[in-house]
Order: sequence, then C-alpha cells, then structure tokens
Amino acid sequence: MAEKEPTGAERRQFPRYAILIEGEVRPALTGTGVFRVASSNISLGGIVLHAVEGEILQENDLVDISFPAVFSPDAVHLKGRVVWKARNQYKHLGNWSFGILFYGTPESEIRRIVDPAEAATMAGNVFSPEVLPPDRQ
Repeated sequence: MAEKEPTGAERRQFPRYAILIEGEVRPALTGTGVFRVASSNISLGGIVLHAVEGEILQENDLVDISFPAVFSPDAVHLKGRVVWKARNQYKHLGNWSFGILFYGTPESEIRRIVDPAEAATMAGNVFSPEVLPPDRQ
C-alpha cells in the first residue's frame, strides 16, 4: 500500500512558535511600496503574515520582510516567497493572511526572531515586544 502525502501540519518540517509583532513587507521584484503587516507564528522554515489589504501580495510573489530592532540593535531582514494566501483567517490581525516560505536568508538571521519566540512559547507566553525583558527593550 502506498503512503499518502502528508497534509496540513503533518507537512511542517519545523515547530511553529507564537509571535505577535508588526513589521513591513515589500514585494521584492516590483518594489511597489512598503506595507505594514503583523505576524502570528514563525518557524525556521517560514512565517505567517497578516494585512488589511489582500492585493499587496499574490501566491509566488517574492518578498523582503523587516522587523524593528526589538531583538538586537539592528532590524531583522528576511526574504521569502508567498506560498498561500487566505481571507479572514485571523480577522483581529487583518483581513488577509499570507504563508511565507523563507529563502535566501541565513539561519542566523531567522533565529533572531525564532529563538526569542521559542523561549517565550516554552515559558507559556506569546512572544511580542511588549513581553521582552527590560534589558532587551
């Protein structure tokens, strides 16, 4: 009997961690504007972004993502590709959600967000800049 292809969460290679942070996304190829986004979870493989406007990104768009310097003295810059787009997944974070698969970003840069998110999750919290220790704010 042939094995069936895993679907949904079963396909994930990396654990996901809860994160609530705002950042900016720019379509990499067109560079048409910088858009505000929020995120709800992240892994070493990708991130879920949320925005009010759905037309800013389409599936397969390449994107540059930046987050403020809450993790260290420098902002975090990630690159990815939109692998899915859905409406009304998390209305409190925006009307549209986008699944982003990281590419061309060093793991060390991704870990600047994943590691604090993992630590917060293991402590039973959701990572956000508001719950950073005072020495990291």
